[in-house]
Amino acid sequence: MDQNSKLMFELNGQYHPNDEVLALVSQMTRRKINSSNRILPPMNTDFGRHLYLGNDNFINRNLTMIDFGGIYLENHVFIGPNVTLLTVNHDERPNQRQNLRTSAIHVEDGAWLGANVTVLPGVTIGKNAIVGAGSLVTKDVKASTIVVGSPARYVKTIKANDKYTRLNIQ
Repeated sequence: MDQNSKLMFELNGQYHPNDEVLALVSQMTRRKINSSNRILPPMNTDFGRHLYLGNDNFINRNLTMIDFGGIYLENHVFIGPNVTLLTVNHDERPNQRQNLRTSAIHVEDGAWLGANVTVLPGVTIGKNAIVGAGSLVTKDVKASTIVVGSPARYVKTIKANDKYTRLNIQ
């Protein structure tokens, strides 16, 4: 964790062009990050090496990741500002709370997480799904659907030929 803390400080402590940001994230993950990705610091992660990035992803400012259980962002994923991805939970029993329970998060191709979304351990966000701003995602989101709220709930299915319409969410 000390090495990751140093890398986080370097990443977040001053301006870096995207190629330098990707180089620092590559050091964190211990894997080359494809140059088609765009990451806007600051971002924070506890380990970093459990983050897996595909190609052509956009990560907006203030992403927080507790990545010990594994975070997989496939391709063409959009992450809005102030998103939190949590792969760790604790036992409910008070005398066992120091024990960690980890479960990976998967964000499939083309998915979009709006601003201030929180995703809990073990969740898969399906291909081309949209999670509306401020949502708390506690269970899997099916491909090509829109979910919103706390907890996130199904609103509609996205069709390839849909035109943009403002959702009337009550």
